[in-house]
Amino acid sequence: MSQALKISSLHMSDKDLPVLKIILSLTNKDPQISWNYTDDAHLAAALVIDIDSPEGAEVWADLAANNHQALLIACTGKEYSSDENNLVLAKPLRSRTILPVLRQASQRLVEDPPSSTATASPWMQRTLSHFTGLSGRKAVNSTPQEVSIERGADARAMSVKDSTNPLRVLDLFPSDPDKALSVTTKTSQINVVFDRARNRYYVQNRAHQDISNLLLEPASTVTSEIIDRKDLSRKIARYVPLDLDVVLWPTALRISQGQLFTGLSEHDFFRLRRWPDLKRLGFNPLHLKLTALLRKGGTINYLTDLLNASMADVIDYINACYSLTYLDRQYATATPGVPTSKPISQARLSLFSRIRSRLGI
Repeated sequence: MSQALKISSLHMSDKDLPVLKIILSLTNKDPQISWNYTDDAHLAAALVIDIDSPEGAEVWADLAANNHQALLIACTGKEYSSDENNLVLAKPLRSRTILPVLRQASQRLVEDPPSSTATASPWMQRTLSHFTGLSGRKAVNSTPQEVSIERGADARAMSVKDSTNPLRVLDLFPSDPDKALSVTTKTSQINVVFDRARNRYYVQNRAHQDISNLLLEPASTVTSEIIDRKDLSRKIARYVPLDLDVVLWPTALRISQGQLFTGLSEHDFFRLRRWPDLKRLGFNPLHLKLTALLRKGGTINYLTDLLNASMADVIDYINACYSLTYLDRQYATATPGVPTSKPISQARLSLFSRIRSRLGI
C-alpha cells in the first residue's frame, strides 16, 4: 500500500505553484511513496517556502529558528546551501530537480519523523493560519479517507457526503456491471429498468421516458429488484430502450452542489476511461477543458488551480462523470498525521529513479 505524505507551500508565485503541483501528481502512481498537496500547512509533513521574497525569507527564518515540526524546503533562484535539517529546491522548477529533493525528503521523514508533540510558536501559528487561509477555499475533505473499492447495491454510490436526504432511487444502482436495476413506483406501478453499464434505461412506453424526477424519489416510494444480465433480455423484451446518460448527467450536476459523492475523496487521482459526449449532454467550456485534462488525469486541487476554476464546479463535473462510470481513479489511503518510523529500503527509493526514467528525465 502506498505511503502518502502531505506537502504544502508558502509565498510560492502563481507561476511556480502550478508547476510544483503538476510534478507532485506524478508521484500518485507510485506504489510505495506518493506526495499529496494540501492548502493547510498545519497538516503538512513538508513545507516549501519561497525565500526570494522578503516575506518568505522572514517566515523561513522564524520557522527554522523555532524548529517547526514540518520538514522545511527552501525554494530559491539564488545560491543557498542545504543542511541536515532543511532542503533546497532550485529555480526554475523542473521535474529533474524536484523529484530528487522529494526522494531526500521522504527518506528523512521516514527515518527521522518529526515529533508529534512539537508545537509552533504563537507567531508561527498566526503566520500559518494567515497564509493557509488566503486561498478562500475550504477543503472538501482535509484528511484522506480509506475508500472501499467494492460497493453493494445499497451503498449510496451517488449520495452527497453527510447528506441528510433519504436513500434515493439513483442510490440503488448496482456497482456490478453484470447487474441491472428494476424499479416500480408504488403509486402508479410504472416500471423502469436501468442498465448503467450499457448506458440504457427501458420503459414500457415513451409516455414514461422522463425519469429525472423518479431518480430523485426516496427509495421507500418504489419497489426494486436487481436483475442478472442473463435474465435482462427477457425482462425488457417489449420495453422501449433509451439513453441513460442524457438524463443521469444533468441529474448528477443538479444534486452535486459542490460536494463530492460518497466514496470519493479530493485526494483521489482521477482519469477518464471514456469521454462524455458534450454535444449531447450540453456544452460547457469548463467541462470541455476538464475532459481534455482528465485524459491524462489529475486531482481535484490540481485541476482547480490549473484552470483557476471554482472547486465546486470541478467537483460537479467529477460527480457527473462518476455517476456514468466514466472515471478510473487511484484511491486515497488513510494515513496518520506523522509518517511511521520504518526506514525506506533502497529498493523502494529506486522507484523514483524508475519514474524519472519513464518520464525521460
